[in-house]
Amino acid sequence: VCVRLRRPSPLDERLQEIAAFLASSTPVHSVAFVSLAEAAAGEAVAAIWKGSLPRPSRRTLTDVAETAASVDAFEGGTRVRLFPVSRPGAEVVGAVMAPLEILGDPSVNDLLHSLAALVGFAHAERAEPPIGERGAAPPPLAPPAALEEPLAAVVGTSLVVQNLKASLQRVASARAPILLVGEVGTGKTLIAETLHALSPRRPRPLVRIAATASTAAALEEDLLGVGGAGDRRRRTGRLFEADGGTLLIEEVGDLPPATQALLYRLLEAREVVAPGGRSVPLDIRVIGTASRPLTRAVEDGAFRDDLYFRLSSLTLRLPTLGDRKEDIPALIDAFAERHGGPPADRFDVEAINALLHYGYPGNVRELENEVRRLAAQVGAGSVTLRDLDAKFSEERLELALTESDDLKEIVEKVERQVIERVMRKVRGNQSLGARLLNISRGSLIAKMKEYDVKDYRYLKRQE
Repeated sequence: VCVRLRRPSPLDERLQEIAAFLASSTPVHSVAFVSLAEAAAGEAVAAIWKGSLPRPSRRTLTDVAETAASVDAFEGGTRVRLFPVSRPGAEVVGAVMAPLEILGDPSVNDLLHSLAALVGFAHAERAEPPIGERGAAPPPLAPPAALEEPLAAVVGTSLVVQNLKASLQRVASARAPILLVGEVGTGKTLIAETLHALSPRRPRPLVRIAATASTAAALEEDLLGVGGAGDRRRRTGRLFEADGGTLLIEEVGDLPPATQALLYRLLEAREVVAPGGRSVPLDIRVIGTASRPLTRAVEDGAFRDDLYFRLSSLTLRLPTLGDRKEDIPALIDAFAERHGGPPADRFDVEAINALLHYGYPGNVRELENEVRRLAAQVGAGSVTLRDLDAKFSEERLELALTESDDLKEIVEKVERQVIERVMRKVRGNQSLGARLLNISRGSLIAKMKEYDVKDYRYLKRQE
């Protein structure tokens, strides 16, 4: 959402605060603003623009404008980094430039990202009259379509999915690495692709590597490339392909120690040692996925603690399908469109309720596999309980007496399972459920709350 201030002075005060911070930590003259169109936006950062840095070449500025991502360059004998400045929801209009030598501190680097965003707002304000001069305030602007379309791939309207989408929008533009933690089949790769599509790096590649796909030596060759004699063996590494874009590391916790050291250097110094021994600066946003928390691997010494703290600065935990069962009909429709299977309204009451009750150890991927199987067997036709895999129709009262000798625990477990079975049977009708259980409606509601029994009123009802 584009926020427009009524007066430019509060924004100028924030810019002055940033200038003061930079002045306390590094020479003020080390930061400069460059306008692509030589517009008046330079005034917005006049307090920190001393003009001592070399003006970047037109080619460098073109790279910033086309990629909408930070670019490292060698200008006038100085290694610099340029951070793109964009009007909210619009094109790149300039860049904030600083020498690489002052960006060793990640906080300074992140601060300059914030500065570039603020300058974008300043440029928009100076390009249009303040609200008070235009009359009535316009209605709030909707998010740009470019931001809405990637989120459409994340199917569902449950609360946990809405919260996840909000988190994706908040962190998509950050340069900091992101760790995605979720069980197998929760859609970690999809979320990583959505983050890349929402970020300013979307014009650049999203490069995927799997930590367990090859040996340690082969993985390092894949990342850094091969610098053998002659062109026959020479191959560009995946890290250099990802420069300016995003690197997705699947199951990052399984990286071998040598690759962990390489990744730590990339995150800490933003450079790698290429074949031949030369250091190469890289601008890469790293996204790691993990099917289990990495803390145990850190405790066991299998994963570097310093790498963990750098990688987990932004951590998103993905919900299981069991946490969002109300999204199952929408997911079925999405998978049916993808695989040519039956949509949710072609499932009868027993079939859809069986799908809603199942535990899904394989999460969304397991549901998609079932829809793909149904597409091969029934096409887009009607689906009954008999058409589903047998695991969906098995209703067992799992009372594992060997797991506990605590009578109270056993009784509570049986009571919860009986209440869940009855409430599914009556499709969430609490009055009818209480009569079947021979208890009062108030007692049923209290026990449902005590045992955290889901409200089954969202189950499909007989027409």
